[in-house]
Amino acid sequence: MERVFGRITGLGGAVAVLAAMVSLAPPAYAEPPAPADGIEFLLGQAGRPGGACDAAWREEFRTAHGWAPGDRDCLDRIWSLSLAQASRAPSGEDWARHFHNRAFGAVRAAAPSPAAGASEVAAEDVGKPGSLGIYGYNHTPSWETIVKSGARWGVVIVDILPGSPAEAAGLRVGDVMTASDGVTMKDSGDFNAASGTWKAGDRRTLTIRSGGVEKRVTFIAVPEESLDFTPESGVARQTKAIQDDPANPVLYVARSSWHYEAFDDPAAIADLSRAIALSPGAADLYYQRASVNLATWQDNPVASGELYESIIADLSRAIGLDPSVAVYYVDRSFVYEESGQFAEALPDAATAIRLDPNGFHGWDNFATALVGLGRYQQALPAVDRCISLQAQYGECHYVRGQALEGLGRRSEAIDAYTRALALHDRPQRLEAIQEGLDRLASR
Repeated sequence: MERVFGRITGLGGAVAVLAAMVSLAPPAYAEPPAPADGIEFLLGQAGRPGGACDAAWREEFRTAHGWAPGDRDCLDRIWSLSLAQASRAPSGEDWARHFHNRAFGAVRAAAPSPAAGASEVAAEDVGKPGSLGIYGYNHTPSWETIVKSGARWGVVIVDILPGSPAEAAGLRVGDVMTASDGVTMKDSGDFNAASGTWKAGDRRTLTIRSGGVEKRVTFIAVPEESLDFTPESGVARQTKAIQDDPANPVLYVARSSWHYEAFDDPAAIADLSRAIALSPGAADLYYQRASVNLATWQDNPVASGELYESIIADLSRAIGLDPSVAVYYVDRSFVYEESGQFAEALPDAATAIRLDPNGFHGWDNFATALVGLGRYQQALPAVDRCISLQAQYGECHYVRGQALEGLGRRSEAIDAYTRALALHDRPQRLEAIQEGLDRLASR
């Protein structure tokens, strides 16, 4: 299975850059002139962001710019889970890190399939989980400014494991995978859908774009267990690569990912800072730095005021560079909400919905902001839309319980909180849900 981290984001470099990011304000938002229910009316108040991307282009990148299933600690099984399962953090995992991984679409993707060429794999290994030995990210317009592959979508390769089929085939860091057996592969989600059943000994053909040239490469998967996916080896390999090519931002991004998997967030931040210094116009790099910092800030959002400012600044910088990416607004609205700034969160959530109407996180954030502002009736259609898109997402049920409690609909609120309690995995939220149930039980 390959590691495919959906979105990359970066850490800023100089203090001057950070100061410039802090000055960026969220999109203008006009409150409705009079109370009104209805999501369309409310969304209409938030201005559609500008940008060079037209509707067709955004449609092509809708998946890559939204949320994808992901989980760093259980990468060997997440690729086979549905989005409904992956939207919940696995037991024992830090929720903030899971939030970060969902943003990146962190997944492991298996390697090649039918069994042609199985003779090149030991008989006892045929059928085991397979791998090509590739580590990558969703390819985005930001990535294209760095790798200049000529691809408009796909999965950009940021690391290739030694002794892997990908290394033997001569693939290079910066190559972009765009199709599997002729089927378009826009992002890690498409890659996982194509590769989820591949086993060692299977054969597949990937379409690769590199330097504006397209080629097709056929691989035979090897057993995943035969390759070294450990963070330690990844850090060592990328350190050597950086010594040989210190001006390549892709290498710093790759090493930051291995640092992050090893829970060495400061080292990950430092490498992403170097990457962004080398490529300051890549919006995703700022987004990634914000996401890594979010994992730290989430532990203590009130006390980490300086870190909060950095996160907002990086997300604002990403939006300024590319206002067409829904997840940038989703994350910024989330951070605002976690800080109790619901008025600031609302327009970002509305913009995320406009960019990605089927993204359940945007609807969840929109409903959360309305509940935080005491607009419970208006929150209900938004949270119901979230649930219709992702019924297993516990946060939507929790927000629904809050709205119903605010409206005095006790029995329905208890049902919603009970459902949230069964689905949620975030410890802090579980406490809040239980408190809600206790409040209603005492009435």
